[in-house]
Amino acid sequence: MSEQQSYPSLKNHFTRFCYPFLFEKKEYGKLRNRLSSLSGITEVLNDPHNEDWKARSEYFLPPLRRIWYPHFLLKGHLVDVDDPSDIICHFKYDVGAIDLIKGSTLSVSSKFFDPIPIVIRTASITISYLGIGFLTFEIAINDTNPTFDKLLNLNSSLRMMNNKNTSIITDGGASFSMAELLDSVLDKFRDALGWSDVSSTTEGVELFGHLNDIYYDRVLCFSYACIDADIYNRLETDFVKYWQYWPPNVDSILNDDPDKEFGFDRWNYHFSMWKHAIYGFSKEGGVVFSSACDSFNEHVLPNYFGTYYYDIFLIAVMQRMILLRINRELSNSEKLSGIDKKAYNRNLALRRDLLEFVNKCVFTQCSNYELGQLIWHRWKIVFEMENLLDEVKNQCEELSNYMEVRRQMLVGNFMNILSFFVIPVSLILSLFGANFIEFEKLSVKSILVWFSLIITFVAAGITWIWLYRKEKTNQ
Repeated sequence: MSEQQSYPSLKNHFTRFCYPFLFEKKEYGKLRNRLSSLSGITEVLNDPHNEDWKARSEYFLPPLRRIWYPHFLLKGHLVDVDDPSDIICHFKYDVGAIDLIKGSTLSVSSKFFDPIPIVIRTASITISYLGIGFLTFEIAINDTNPTFDKLLNLNSSLRMMNNKNTSIITDGGASFSMAELLDSVLDKFRDALGWSDVSSTTEGVELFGHLNDIYYDRVLCFSYACIDADIYNRLETDFVKYWQYWPPNVDSILNDDPDKEFGFDRWNYHFSMWKHAIYGFSKEGGVVFSSACDSFNEHVLPNYFGTYYYDIFLIAVMQRMILLRINRELSNSEKLSGIDKKAYNRNLALRRDLLEFVNKCVFTQCSNYELGQLIWHRWKIVFEMENLLDEVKNQCEELSNYMEVRRQMLVGNFMNILSFFVIPVSLILSLFGANFIEFEKLSVKSILVWFSLIITFVAAGITWIWLYRKEKTNQ
């Protein structure tokens, strides 16, 4: 009890658990149509006159709006498609329509802490024609006086999809994991489309033929907290636990930062624009740790954090996932380095995907608002976007160069084989076509003619084999 009292109360909070998934770009239309037909799911951007979403989109510059909010672009900016829904669709999912919940009162149970009552406030699905989707649940503690340690336990336990020590309990006694909650939504359209669950598999070059994830065992965590206390005497303790998604009982390792000796300092992954609020970034999500000393943090910041800053986060994740997908497929070199038509077409498709990504998804400026621009740049640093893009470009170039060498070798081998047949025949015909008296009376049916032809073919064959083996040895 004393440990719980050492943590401040929460004036406001929420956590979004985001599951990114991948699918083939050609399946986008089928997926969009299926989601639109499901009960409990509503597309939220099909009305370009919706003032709330219009204002949200205007936070961003046109290059970003073109891939995230094309519905609100000015006429003439959207030239690739007639319908903005052909680019991206944002859906909201009625939480009460989820089979595992059905209006139940929920709590998180674990052998490491007392049950925490929770409420799933919202569920949403976003899918992009680039083959990327996001399923997000916004969850909060359903308690009259929630404390910060409960939020730490909630984040650290639910972000692991198959945490055997934690489960979500309904008031009817049923229990399920985060993975089962996700599947209960994904199966609604996965089964109808005939897609199997191929998570964590990499068999064959078609790595993402069906729904697949890229984080495997966890969901991304995006969390806001406003505490009823000052934050500055808690940076080395509460903030680090919150930022790293650790449970409350990790005090023994807070003073040790072994990553520094490898050139990594976790304190480079946070910043603060004003008093009483600090932002933290990691490859597994983002947080804002704020104090109710400033009323802005309690009443306005959660709206900014849950809209503009969450959009920036998802777009950064989308960029990273596209590059990781191309990277993984390029790494499957034994399937892509063949000279058959399928390998060639797949390699061409990957290069086309990379070109499309660079032309449409790579931009240094996302917003005219200073804080939004700073957050965007921080995500690019945390996700190491420039290094990852350079690596994928180099992979693609190396594979293209290799396939070009293979193509040249194929042409060379074809010419060698062709010369194997042409040169001996040409040589014999030239000899017998010459004005030598010895050859004038010889017939084509003569044994000498055929014997000479066979000897020439054998000599040419031996020479060709010798040159081929010498070339292989030099390689």
